[in-house]
Amino acid sequence: MLAALAEFERELILERTRAGIARARALGKKFGAPRRIPESVAREVRTRRDRGESLRMISQRMNLKLGAVRSVLARDRTSQTSGALTASSPAATGKNMGSGASIASPRSSQR
Repeated sequence: MLAALAEFERELILERTRAGIARARALGKKFGAPRRIPESVAREVRTRRDRGESLRMISQRMNLKLGAVRSVLARDRTSQTSGALTASSPAATGKNMGSGASIASPRSSQR
């Protein structure tokens, strides 16, 4: 009897938690770890790319990982599509998303 009551209470807690998270997302709350690349650096990456610099050159000149440069530019592409994901997009299918390791921080000056 107590087990059934505990299970019911657990379901209520889960339901309230999910509703709270959905409400927070609807209000624009950001979840997860903060971005590791400051907006000022991301802006510079975009500017250099707009001027025609290659990703590798941007990476080397700004002392960033190549993946970090790609991540900044990919973030721009996804925000330009108004956040809508199609069923076949890499983000929706989980393909080509990399290892999920750190987005990137400026590389140490040791090579």
